[in-house]
Amino acid sequence: MKILVCIKPDVSGEEIGPFENLALEAGLCLKEDCSLAGMENCRVDAVTAGPSAWADCIHRALGMGADKGIHILTEPSEDDGGLTPASLTAGRLGAFVSSAEIPYDLILTGVMSQDLMAGQTGPMLAAHLDMACATAVVRTEIRDNILVARREWEEGYRETLEVELPALVSVQAGFYIPRYPTLSHMLKAKSKPVVAVNGEDLGSRSSGERFSGLTAPAQLREGKIIRGSIEDQVLAFKTFLKQRALV
Repeated sequence: MKILVCIKPDVSGEEIGPFENLALEAGLCLKEDCSLAGMENCRVDAVTAGPSAWADCIHRALGMGADKGIHILTEPSEDDGGLTPASLTAGRLGAFVSSAEIPYDLILTGVMSQDLMAGQTGPMLAAHLDMACATAVVRTEIRDNILVARREWEEGYRETLEVELPALVSVQAGFYIPRYPTLSHMLKAKSKPVVAVNGEDLGSRSSGERFSGLTAPAQLREGKIIRGSIEDQVLAFKTFLKQRALV
């Protein structure tokens, strides 16, 4: 069983993103389950596609229990505001996965990143690899060669999917609690292998999209902050509603 977890930093740039952390925890739990079931050669690799500063994410993942780290080195263009389109990231990840000597049985991503929260990289990567995909999964299990994925719906309903491996799953909150690496594990992580790959050498496919810029939304109406005691705030709000004939 060979598992690949795609990670990136959170908005602070110092820690693994919250949803990527959940994906990594899901992969490590599956590895432990496989070991208990007597499955041999179960491993978890962690990959990130970004600038050299993202190397800390790889070492963090290794400290949590990943077996190997892969860093696809890319430098976002200043013209794009330091952002990389999901299609380009997915294309580079897809090119790397396709070139792997031993194919991955399962690829895990977070349901969305913490910055743009678009939730596109996982499904796009699955499309590049022509691989089955399940999104917004809260819990996973392996039964023979079948991935059992549970997704959470509104009003507490749960959907259970059975997906043949290989497959890609994006993970959201609801079951997994990321483990905290101990100091000894973080020190040992320094000796674990990290493979550096030049993103430009992968020859990745992309849609040709690029960011043309980011703009703040226009202010269409004014806001007002009501200060004072709770009684004063309630009275001011009540007066506001009466003045506009809303009550």
